[in-house]
Amino acid sequence: MQDRFVLVGLDYGGTAIKAIAIDEMGTVIAKATISRTTIASMSFSFSGHLFEGLCSPDSLVDAGVTLLQEIRREIGPTPMSVAISATGTALVVVDSTNRAIVPCVNHWGVLADELDDAIPLDPDTYARISGFPKKYHPPIFQLAWMAQQDTMFRRQVHRIMSISDYVASRLCGVFATEPSTAAASGGWDHDKQAWSTTILEAASLSREWFLNPVSSGSCLGQADSGFHLGQTIVTTGGHDYLCAGLSANTLNVHDCLNVLGTWEMVARFEPVEHWSTISKRDTGPLLHDRHVIPGMITSTLESWSAGQLEWIKKLLRITGEHRLPNEEEVGMQAIHGRYFKPFLGPQLFPWTCHDAALVGLDSNVGSNEVLRMVMEALAYIGARMIEQLDVITGIPSTRIIVGGGSSRNRLLIQIKADMLNRSIFVHKQADLSTIGAALLSGIGVGLYKGYQEAAMVLCDQVEEVVPDTERHFKYRELFDSFQWD
Repeated sequence: MQDRFVLVGLDYGGTAIKAIAIDEMGTVIAKATISRTTIASMSFSFSGHLFEGLCSPDSLVDAGVTLLQEIRREIGPTPMSVAISATGTALVVVDSTNRAIVPCVNHWGVLADELDDAIPLDPDTYARISGFPKKYHPPIFQLAWMAQQDTMFRRQVHRIMSISDYVASRLCGVFATEPSTAAASGGWDHDKQAWSTTILEAASLSREWFLNPVSSGSCLGQADSGFHLGQTIVTTGGHDYLCAGLSANTLNVHDCLNVLGTWEMVARFEPVEHWSTISKRDTGPLLHDRHVIPGMITSTLESWSAGQLEWIKKLLRITGEHRLPNEEEVGMQAIHGRYFKPFLGPQLFPWTCHDAALVGLDSNVGSNEVLRMVMEALAYIGARMIEQLDVITGIPSTRIIVGGGSSRNRLLIQIKADMLNRSIFVHKQADLSTIGAALLSGIGVGLYKGYQEAAMVLCDQVEEVVPDTERHFKYRELFDSFQWD
């Protein structure tokens, strides 16, 4: 391997696709972004059903290549390595020519009862093996439904992989996955640390369709010259928020990682050998994933976070140039009985409301007041998630590290610290998932000796947000009493 590489993370997020290049010390030297809104959706007919608004796997590949070419233009001829991160909640099905034969397989709008029947395992058994509540319906349920509905489709299937695996295979021609990505599909056995024979057999899916797992940060090969990327090595990446855990250095069982993107993720990390104990906890809406770091497993709560703020801004016709209100301009809205009831969905958060509402509006409320209402509610929900995860794991978190796009909203972070009455450490690099993938690429080309060394690269890049105790008691007195059902 070369002694010097530019390290690149390519991240397929919910609102944008990003590429970030860093040097081995973690300094950002180039960035490129494409909004997901510019990726054309497609309609697709399958077994008598018409599905709309689906995503083309090849359009995602094209977007990723465009970003990598832009990075190449900025950094010049220096060799680069790239690893890919993505949500993991979509699968790509390819035929014997290794081309996608259907849009990205995710939640296509099939009735929940039909998806339940596609994998006829009782919920407790499924959750114990996969780490997912069955009603969450990870993408393997949709895939099973498709394979059972259409024999022609089944005969075409050659390989099944995640978006990140598909992009990597198109870049370098090598097919492999890694455990955090495989686990996100819903077909992984945490106890055996392998694809679940029980789940695949119940779903009537062939094990031969699924890629063999290798460690994250494994070198796959050289990018094909046809993409005009120069000397570029492709390595395995991982599940996006777990890549964030690497760059945030949240590797201690007392660390809490809080990623604020389109979705808010609150995650805790434990050794995977604890799975037999972890799987027996009264977890409610808890999800479990393998970490990008071998030997670790995550316990996670999630909610639709920044996506709700963007939704409200769109309803109010607020443009991207609109500056969010600060503390001096718009103070606490809950004190006036004004608050936002977030739309979260009962399947993951039975203790929150199932509909969205703006409560307590009057003639004194403008757009900035509404935005403040939304931020207060999202901060409260996030604080409750952190508190709930502490209770579920039985291990109090001593350090909360926040990253993701919405971590740039310092008022939101201050309100969350006030809600918790605890300090929050905000990472100076908001794009932790993308940079985490870049660090994995550094492992793949030998710039870092291992995960612990890579995790130390950005470990001191945090800023402490200290809570206001007086506001804490006022906030919690109000928010704990509001009607959320």
